[in-house]
Amino acid sequence: SFSGDGPSWSGRLVVLTDRATLGPAEVLAAVLRQKAGAELVGQRTFGNAGRQAMVEMSSGAVLFLADAFYTGPDLEPLDEPLEPDVRVESRLRPVADTGADEERPDAVLEKGLEILRQPAEKAA
Repeated sequence: SFSGDGPSWSGRLVVLTDRATLGPAEVLAAVLRQKAGAELVGQRTFGNAGRQAMVEMSSGAVLFLADAFYTGPDLEPLDEPLEPDVRVESRLRPVADTGADEERPDAVLEKGLEILRQPAEKAA
């Protein structure tokens, strides 16, 4: 609901993460975890949700660095990786011997779907 009367979604929320989750994706994952109770599933994130600055060196080289970090709703800087609530050790897909067109499972996606299929725990 846009009126502020409560959340529009009351179901379970799972966010899939890995080492390629960085920048705006880390901010979104942090917001969904902190404000909507989302579970992070997969691997830890990259750990850099910073604003990039460019510094020109006297040699003509350019140095890119983070000059500020975004925060989540808790106002803590997102300068460290987010740890998943449910860790999936390997995101590597098995190499198929039968050809490149064969569909291969994604362990992180499969774990996320498994969690969503579980019945929600009832509040005591």
